[in-house]
This record gives sequence, structure tokens and C-alpha cells, in this order.
Amino acid sequence: ESDALSVVFRSSEYDGNDPYLEVTYIPPYAVLASISPSHRSGLLGDTLSYSITITNIGNLGDNYTLTVSDNLGWGPIVLPTSLTIATDSSDNATLSVTIPENATPTARDNIIVTVTSVGDPTVSDSASCIAHRLKAEFSLVTLYVVSLDVELHVVDGSKLVVKFYTWASAFQAENIVWSGIPPTDVIFTENASHPQNKAVENSVLVLTDDVGNVIKTIASFTMRRGNLIRRISAIKHEWQYASAGERSALIRELSDIKTAWVFAPY
Repeated sequence: ESDALSVVFRSSEYDGNDPYLEVTYIPPYAVLASISPSHRSGLLGDTLSYSITITNIGNLGDNYTLTVSDNLGWGPIVLPTSLTIATDSSDNATLSVTIPENATPTARDNIIVTVTSVGDPTVSDSASCIAHRLKAEFSLVTLYVVSLDVELHVVDGSKLVVKFYTWASAFQAENIVWSGIPPTDVIFTENASHPQNKAVENSVLVLTDDVGNVIKTIASFTMRRGNLIRRISAIKHEWQYASAGERSALIRELSDIKTAWVFAPY
């Protein structure tokens, strides 16, 4: 854009070494807008925040109005809605959007913030970002194994870890289900076994850094009596097709389900 504001005068004999005249025109009203980060994700009810940077690249101080629109109607908000910025200076506003309870899994809301000059309303700039409802769903495979169906955009952090706890919230063990380099889209369906081959009680999916510091809790699962009833029903179906060795494992699982039943919440 700065090249478009420059005028260069060179003689017809210019050989690349002689002096020349270059005139740069700075208009009285001009503005640039940007949003960081460009992509954030969260669960239902999460409020996502973004930083908007507005830079006055004109040669006069100016006031700016900020307006916001989106394609899914999630109601994004910009504060403040107006800023006064001196020439060759920048200021910031905050964009926030709450993922509504009726948002469909993996929905992506495209948000546009427009910054308009008050000095010259024909001058404006826009920046965009995405708010993404992530998908992270637990389901029970066996008494000792959970399955994860995940779709999210990882901006920071490098590992997704399932941490296993007792119903009393005592930590037991953990299982790394994904590791990688952000930013990246992470999409997978993966089984996570309890590393100690114990009954799953409470399990939590978290995003961590390389050394295991938790950055964000993504989803959680609590084994309840309803889950145990459904697992008993599934075992009855599996029994008729199971080999002798598989039936021995199912008998052991039924015994562990009976033990878990006493402590499992409704």
C-alpha cells in the first residue's frame, strides 16, 4: 500500500546510480486494522477474546468508529466502539464472542470488524477472524477404555492428554492422545485406555505444553451408573460372538462393573 502512495521521478538517462527524486504522499485520512489471533476455539458457553489493533497511517489525528458483523449471529462485541488516535500511532480494542448453547459441533463463525474514519467516512479498513466451536466428545468403549472424537484448532500447546482421576478427584494416570506443532487443525477419533487398566471413573482431556503444564481443559467425562448399565447391555451382545479368551475378559469386566456400581454417581 505504501508503494501506491509514492511517486518517483527519474531522468530518461537514469542508470540506477544517479540521484533521483522520490516523493511520498501521505493522505490526511488513512487507517489499518488487524486482529490477533485470527482463529480461536472453545466449548459451548466459552467467551473468546481477540485484540484489535488500529493504526492511523494518515497525516492527521483522527477519530474512528468500530463496528462488527458475523455470519452465524453469535453476537460478537467490540469495546470500545470508538477511538481517537494521533497520526502514526496505534491503539487497541477488544473483540469478544460467546459460543452459544445452540452452536452446532465444529461451527465456525466468521467475524469482520470494520474501522471507519470520522474525519472522512469514505476511509475504512476491515479485519477478520474465526470463532470455532470445537468438538471433543467422550464415549465409553469398555469399563477401562474411553473413546475421543475431537476436532479443534490448536493455537498454543503441543499435546492433548487424557488424565484419569478417581471419583474423589485423586489423580491416577494419564495417556497422551496427540502431540504436534501449533498452529494446526487436530481431527481424530482415538481410544484412550486407562494406563493402569483400572475402571474409568473421571477422565479429563487437557491441552498441555511440552513439559506437561496444562494450558486449557477441553472436555471431561464421568462414569455414571447409566454408563455401567449400557456397558452391561453391550457385554451381553458381545458374549454370543466372543471366543473363550474374550469371555474370560468379559467376566472380569462384569465383576469390576459390580464393584464400581457401589461408588458410581447417578
